[in-house]
Amino acid sequence: MKNKFKILTVLCLFLMLFTNSLFAWVITLSGKGKYGYDYVRQDDGHQTITCRNPGITPCPIQRPVTGQSGQQYSMEEIVNLVDKEVLSNKLNGSTDFKDGIRYSWKATNKTDMEITIVDFTK
Repeated sequence: MKNKFKILTVLCLFLMLFTNSLFAWVITLSGKGKYGYDYVRQDDGHQTITCRNPGITPCPIQRPVTGQSGQQYSMEEIVNLVDKEVLSNKLNGSTDFKDGIRYSWKATNKTDMEITIVDFTK
């Protein structure tokens, strides 16, 4: 019985540490105009960015994402990589980026997509 309790305690601690170190940003892009978007919303609390409809406001993707080592990388670089994939008709997928950062995307067409970036933001 003591061994089961120890194993359960260690498992709970591991899960707490693991879930507290991984974060996911969800970026929703829809109908970009030549100069940007009409509707732009960033919610740091829920880690979401939503940009839709043609307008003049840039989508706020110039923020860092953090790798396992603590080094920061550009969210914009990941979004640009996804754009290239979508423009080449790969409408969904997932891949590793750098330093433990992983991203996935699903698109309904070349301008409407959702990107999820999993990083190690503290």
